[in-house]
Amino acid sequence: MAIHLIDVVEHILNIILLYVILRSLLYRPVRSFMQSRQERLQGEREEARAQLDSALQMKNTYEACLQNAEAEAQDTLRLGLQNADKSAREILEKARQEAREILLQGREQLAQEQRESIGALQDSIVELAVGLASKIMQREVSAEDNQRVIDRYFSEVS
Repeated sequence: MAIHLIDVVEHILNIILLYVILRSLLYRPVRSFMQSRQERLQGEREEARAQLDSALQMKNTYEACLQNAEAEAQDTLRLGLQNADKSAREILEKARQEAREILLQGREQLAQEQRESIGALQDSIVELAVGLASKIMQREVSAEDNQRVIDRYFSEVS
């Protein structure tokens, strides 16, 4: 088997020609396909990053809103407790005042009843004393005389 130079040159030219044809037919379409695929993947990555950033921003916004809502709830609860405490103090003070008034009225009523009872007892004592004195003296004594004696006696005792 003899190697002829023309055959070798022919094979080299065939390989070069095949390379140029294949490169023009296959490499450019494959390269453009790969490049478009890479660009599409890069776009999808950027879109995913943008969506992730947007989701993180929304998450932060919602967390801030949640914290604000919790703070407002705490403030509302605190204000409610303060109002309830204030109302309880007002009710308690009102009840104490009413109790003082009832106690004062009771004392006044007791004093009035005591004065009335003392007056009634004085009248009874006067009547008994007059009756007893009239029986003892067997004479008639005027009511004015009796009243003077009784008033003098009570003024001395008081």
